[in-house]
Amino acid sequence: MKITKAIFHLLFILVIPALGQKLFLIAGQSNASGVGDAKQSPQWPFNSGYEYKVISDELVPLIDPVGEEVNGFETAKTGSAWPAFASRYFELSSKQVTIVQAAKGGSTLNSKYSPHLCWDSLSTLFKAAVDKTTKAITKTGIPLSGIIWSQGEADASFINALQSSETEYKKQLKLLIKRFRFEFGSNIPFYIIQTGFANGENSNGFEQVQRVQEVICDEMPNTYLVYSFAKYFQEYGLMTDYIHYNQQGLNAIGKSVAEAIYQIENTNIYILPVLEESVYPNPAKGTLSIQLINVSLHEQVKIIFFDLAGHHAKTYSLPLREEIIETIELDVHDLPNGLYFIRSNINEHFAIQKIEIEN
Repeated sequence: MKITKAIFHLLFILVIPALGQKLFLIAGQSNASGVGDAKQSPQWPFNSGYEYKVISDELVPLIDPVGEEVNGFETAKTGSAWPAFASRYFELSSKQVTIVQAAKGGSTLNSKYSPHLCWDSLSTLFKAAVDKTTKAITKTGIPLSGIIWSQGEADASFINALQSSETEYKKQLKLLIKRFRFEFGSNIPFYIIQTGFANGENSNGFEQVQRVQEVICDEMPNTYLVYSFAKYFQEYGLMTDYIHYNQQGLNAIGKSVAEAIYQIENTNIYILPVLEESVYPNPAKGTLSIQLINVSLHEQVKIIFFDLAGHHAKTYSLPLREEIIETIELDVHDLPNGLYFIRSNINEHFAIQKIEIEN
């Protein structure tokens, strides 16, 4: 039987609210809305992700550019992190994701700044985000599962200009979390994507914002730093301009945040990975494991063994799962016993470890 577009739309409206199982508010500034490339954003796997549109009061497939120009918020220009987020979360949990996009480029926690760009208690952005989320809850019948926050670049610039401070940013971010919890429940999880850097700007203000975000996650319950690698995006070629993440970076954020939230929901614990490699066991007997961080989600890694004299001993070229934390297993039975240096190359980045083999 042929299903017309009108019938499909009707089925979509009737069925999806019942099927949708997770609702997330996405809030912050321009990297929360997205300045990527929709052509490189994951395509919508059927039934995995939806977006709530407040203008039309409906759910639509989660396809970039997400967002809408309403109440001060904006759409992605043109790609975002959120199709990658929904796709990975669905892959892990088999649960559909509906997002409420509430992001505005240049927005700040500086209460002395323009109200339409501020997230303080008197601002239009906070009130509009609450209103949009409340309508999404009513539409879907799904309680809010968490708030994903990507913001801080504007405040870092204010700190550099001596128009704000680390102390003030911490105060305002804590107040914001408390206001959201007053509206949506005292235990609502608050997930922070740590701010990166702006090329050409003083790093000091950005480091202060990053420090505040880490400290708040330690001090406030149900508050988690779920991504901390944006600070390396300039180095890894994951920027589209001086301050915005490109689509490869946004996809990495979306996928990684989904993995972190899924782990938190199932264990109530999340240990933030660090940019270090571990090689074990050492000494190795027959097999060797290497755990590495794949910040840019590359598909391949090259592992090169050198002896202490610097002579090439063996090279492995292996596929990666395209996840932030990667563990690869190597068969080293055929390498003679002794000490080696291991160089692991992902794209242009490498790390060197020393290992002993005792077969």
